[in-house]
Amino acid sequence: MIQTNLLPLQPPYDYIYKDGILGRHIATLIVTQDKTDEHGSYAIETHSHPVVSYGYRLPGAVWDKAELADCRVVCSEQNKTIDFDKLHWLLSLSMDEEDKTDAHMSLLARSLAQNGIKVQLNERMKNENVFDVYLAFFKTDGRACPYSMDFEWGKGHLDFSLKSADIRELLARLSMLSDNLKRMLRDYAFAFHFKPSLSGSFTAEEREQLKELVKSQNEREKEYVGAYSSRS
Repeated sequence: MIQTNLLPLQPPYDYIYKDGILGRHIATLIVTQDKTDEHGSYAIETHSHPVVSYGYRLPGAVWDKAELADCRVVCSEQNKTIDFDKLHWLLSLSMDEEDKTDAHMSLLARSLAQNGIKVQLNERMKNENVFDVYLAFFKTDGRACPYSMDFEWGKGHLDFSLKSADIRELLARLSMLSDNLKRMLRDYAFAFHFKPSLSGSFTAEEREQLKELVKSQNEREKEYVGAYSSRS
């Protein structure tokens, strides 16, 4: 027999995170089921699913695919601000499953905005508007995704890796990553300056292709800051 119990929470509520999405945790749906295993032993199976609200939508969405134990608390509704270290932590959670990284990062950028949660840069970063990012490109033959890129934003800012089967796709993912980071840090006008290095069995043609694609991305970054400044 399956039984359900709704456990309402009291404000102030916490914002929780799972798979790129943030929600205000307003209640927990507890589902229990009596079971008997193949040996005839009796057991109770219990699941706890968060009930959340999103931004200005009506509350009451059940995260039926998520267990409460697998969610992470991001901030309280009393202080909807997170620091840069917590953003790094959220991004690292998005990187857990390589094939879902881009989708989770896009969802996180949108979810932060929808819920009115702001990210604060560290004090040492606030006066800068161009940040050096070191890109280490690797090629390993014989793999389904032979091209990879390590992304390192400054010392201790952000660092993670991306993989792809195609050089242009890898740079497209870099462009998407840059756009999503700017959406997450929407209160600041800044650009990245990408500094590439290459290791592995790249051909001369591939090296030239990477050089031109990174150069094109750097030009795009300059245009972004100019456009942002003209709107201010």
